[in-house]
Amino acid sequence: MLNRGRELQGETAVPLEATLLIADGDAESCGRCRNFFAQCGFKVETAASGLECLAKLREVEPDVLIVDLDMPWGGGDGVIALTKERRDLATVPAVLVVGAAPRSVLADRVGVPRSNCYQKPVRLERLLDAVGLVIALAEERNSIDAMEGRRVF
Repeated sequence: MLNRGRELQGETAVPLEATLLIADGDAESCGRCRNFFAQCGFKVETAASGLECLAKLREVEPDVLIVDLDMPWGGGDGVIALTKERRDLATVPAVLVVGAAPRSVLADRVGVPRSNCYQKPVRLERLLDAVGLVIALAEERNSIDAMEGRRVF
C-alpha cells in the first residue's frame, strides 16, 4: 500500500498512486478536495458521513484519511475513535479538519498529533504537505518494524 515509487508533489514527496479517503459532510468542500488531490495524482474516495466513512475505510484501505470532525452520522471524532479500537483500521493515518475548535483542543479531544489538525478554511497545499508527511512517517515506521522483525500491516 505505502511502498510505491515517489515523485515530488508540492514541497513533499508522496507515493505514486497513494489512495486518500476524504470524509466531509460539506459536498462543496469535499468536491474541491477530491479534484485537487486527483489532479496531484492521488486515487481519491469520498464519504459524506461518519457511517459512510467507516464503510469505505474497510472497503478501500486508504493510505491516508482526511476527515472533517463536523460531518453527520458519527462525526470525525467517532470515526477516529473506532479506527483506534480496530486493529485492521488502526494503521491508517489521519489528517483532521474542523470549523471552529482550536488545533490544541482538537488534537487533545481526538488524540492525534497537533501537526495533523487544521482549522477550516485550510489551503489545499497545506493539506497536501500534511498528507505527504503522514505517508512518509508511516513508511518510515513500517521500514523500522520490518527491520526489527515486527509484523507490518
